[in-house]
This record gives sequence, structure tokens and C-alpha cells, in this order.
Amino acid sequence: MPDANFAIVSVPGEYAKDVVMDLLKRDIHVHVFSDHVPIEDEVEMKKFASERGLLVLGPGAGTSIINGKAIAFANVVRRGNVGIVAAAGTGLQEVSVLLDRIGLGVSQALGIGGNDVKKEVGGIMAIDCIRALEADRKTKLIMVVAKPPDREVMRKITKVISEETTKPFVICFQSLREYKPPKKLARRVKAVRGLHAAVIQAVKLLKPKAVQKAHKRISMKPRELRALAMKLSKKLKSTQKYIRALYTGGTLMYEAMLIYRELIGNVYSNAPLSSKYKLPDPHKSFKHSVIDLGEEEFTAGRPHPMIDPTVRKLRLIEEAKDPSVAVILMDFMLGYGSHEDPAGAMIDSIEDAMRIAEEDGRNLIILGHVCGTRKDPQSLVEQERKLKKIGVQLFPSNALAVIASALIVKRGKVKADRLRRVYRSFVGI
Repeated sequence: MPDANFAIVSVPGEYAKDVVMDLLKRDIHVHVFSDHVPIEDEVEMKKFASERGLLVLGPGAGTSIINGKAIAFANVVRRGNVGIVAAAGTGLQEVSVLLDRIGLGVSQALGIGGNDVKKEVGGIMAIDCIRALEADRKTKLIMVVAKPPDREVMRKITKVISEETTKPFVICFQSLREYKPPKKLARRVKAVRGLHAAVIQAVKLLKPKAVQKAHKRISMKPRELRALAMKLSKKLKSTQKYIRALYTGGTLMYEAMLIYRELIGNVYSNAPLSSKYKLPDPHKSFKHSVIDLGEEEFTAGRPHPMIDPTVRKLRLIEEAKDPSVAVILMDFMLGYGSHEDPAGAMIDSIEDAMRIAEEDGRNLIILGHVCGTRKDPQSLVEQERKLKKIGVQLFPSNALAVIASALIVKRGKVKADRLRRVYRSFVGI
């Protein structure tokens, strides 16, 4: 293929550099799906590429959408004028899907890998991708999505946005504290902490008259969510206190922990916000637990849970046996690369979990969020239909599902000002 200018590399991490460098020397842009690539290899590849005007997306880049084509794990979304730079794979999927649902679309969505925003790499590709989208005529707004960048990288990104760009930006840094852009950028750069809120901000900047319509499509008002949570919580025994969130998407899991920290306090996890709350055994939950089933301890020697749901099916049954569990929350990731029927593959286990609780004289509330579109290979409509049919309560975004689960275990007793603050940061209301 002598005219090829883009390649996807998915080889064991220790071999990725050799393959990528050979491609870069041939002036080919690269999406590196490979994980466990040594950080020094990543720096070498990205510096080499940047000097030649090439992109190295990744390593560990789960998702990109380039010229309307889904790369790796990605959804079928409409073309549009929002460009996305994401150091977060399922974060990119979530925002692109929500943009699609409210009538906006994606020009280019570039997954740069989670390490790019760490000081060791220095944001090399974050900055190059921002520059590329600034130069792209079809991109009218740029969205940057990442778990918290290291401070010096954040400063570099801010400097580039301030001095080299003119387009509006939505910055979604998923951090404990909200990123505040310099005052001189306040009119065209908006910062939020949540993926749902980032999409609402994009509407406000691009189509301000369409904000209410967007909310009707993907949002629920705080009072609606509280009322639903109160209704569901009445089915629970007083001894049912805890949430068990079983995620296949790492970015969605991280967003969940940030929201829970605001509403119910710190939660335990195999990848926690603080090492104090790291589960001693990732295979055994404790109190409120949020599990990233895509972490290495669950994927070593087996496919990712977005491809093979076996690990989550087994974990769901174990959680159902715990009489202190009130709510189980799950994401269902659609699109290319994912299981051909993510909802259908879980139905038997969900029904078994409900039956286990029922035989013990309990109700088990199962909440879900399906991240996908009508045009995905699995079809959003069909996937949601299957889950609703067996009693799973679905929500249009991950943030809303997480807030609902917290309200359920709190029996609706969350202060109004706190709920409003969380909504503002993560939902955009």
C-alpha cells in the first residue's frame, strides 16, 4: 500500500516502538492501540513524529474517529464541527455519542493515550492535536477530555490555547478541583469536570438557542432524578446500604468516583482516587466499591470486558449474594470493537442476580447506561429495549446513572445545594 498515510499498531507493548518508528520514517501517522509501552519509548516516538508533522495517537489509545471512520473501540456518530482531543478512550466515546444524540457531530476525534498529559511525556500530542484542529476548517469548536493532567502539562496546554488559537474550547479535566482558565480566555474557553456537562457547554457555545432542546434529549432535572431515586429506594431493606459499580470503561469509572466523592464520600476501588481506598483484593468488593474491569488484573491473558463479558457476569453474581448491596451499576459500551450484543450477553446473569436477591427476600436495583447510537452495529434502541425488558433502569449518560445510584443509597437525603453543585459540574445544569 504505497499511498497509505495512517496505520493502527496493536502488538505487545515492548515491541511497539520498533514497528511505529518504521512507519513514522515512511511518513505514516500511527494510532497505537498497544498498552504497556515503556514511557521512554512513548516519548521517543512522539518527539520523532512531532518533528516531522506526524501524529502518534496513543499508546493505549482505545478510540479515535478520523474522517468519519471509527478507529479501534468507537461509535458511529454523525459528522460535524466539534473536534475532540482525548486522553481518555471511553471518555471520547461518551462525549461523541452524547453530541450525536443532541444533533451535533464530530469533525475529528483524536485519542492521544492517558500518559500524554503526564509530565514525562509533556503533552506532546495533546498540543499537536490542538494545533491540527485549530487549522482544520471544518472544526468550529475544540473539546479536550482527560483525567487530571500534571500541572506543568496543564500550563503548556493553556499557553498554546491562549497564544495560538482563536476557536472556542470546552475543557473537561476530570479532577478533584475544577480547572479555571485564565480570565482573558473566559469568553471562549469553558471548563467542566464531567463528560455530560462538556457536551452541554459545546451546545451553549455553538448553538445557544438549542440548549433546552439538548437538555430534553439527554438530561434529567435534579427533582426528577431525586423523585425516581426515592421511588426505587422504597424497594430496599434498611440493611441494603451499598453501591457496587462494575465498569468496562475506565474513564466512566473515574467520573463515577469523582461524583461519589461529592455525594457519598470516598469509595473503594481497584483503581481509586486515593491509595487509602484501594481494595486489598480487587476480586472482592468492600462497602461502596467501584471496579474497573478493564484493569490489568482482570485482562491479563484474556480479552477486554468490552469484548468478553465473562468476568463481569461472574462478578455480578457474587455482588448479588451480598445482602448489604442495594444498587448495582453497569455501563454497556456499543460500537466497533465491542461485543456484538453487550446487553444480550448480560441478560442471563442479570436475571440470575435478581433471582438470588429475591430468594433471600431482597430487591436488587440494577442501573445502567448504554453508550452508543442508533447506527452502531449493535443498535442503541435494541440494546436499551433488552435491558428495560428485564427491569434495568437506564439513564442517558453515565453521570446521571451515578448520581441516581448515590441518591438511592442515601434514600434521597442529599442537600439541595450539594446536588446542584454536582449537577453544575457533571451534568451542566
